[in-house]
Amino acid sequence: MAEVAGVNEMPTRKARWRSMADAKDFLFEIGTEEMPSAPLNNAVKQLGTMIAKGLDEAGLAHGEVRVISSPRRLAALVANVATANR
Repeated sequence: MAEVAGVNEMPTRKARWRSMADAKDFLFEIGTEEMPSAPLNNAVKQLGTMIAKGLDEAGLAHGEVRVISSPRRLAALVANVATANR
């Protein structure tokens, strides 16, 4: 148990996991030909879900998945990806 300012506090599951493995931010970027807005919006909706699902299936803990796009780029920025699986 961790003790903070005289108060006993159990570390969270996330904190315990972090102590077992390092975590790093991860950027996945795809360069494309210029895409019209409708297909780009569909790709943005799908990419975040696909990245999170792939990391979960690989057993890699992760934080928020943010999808960023422009007419020629599609990217996912994932916070705190574990460097080893569970």
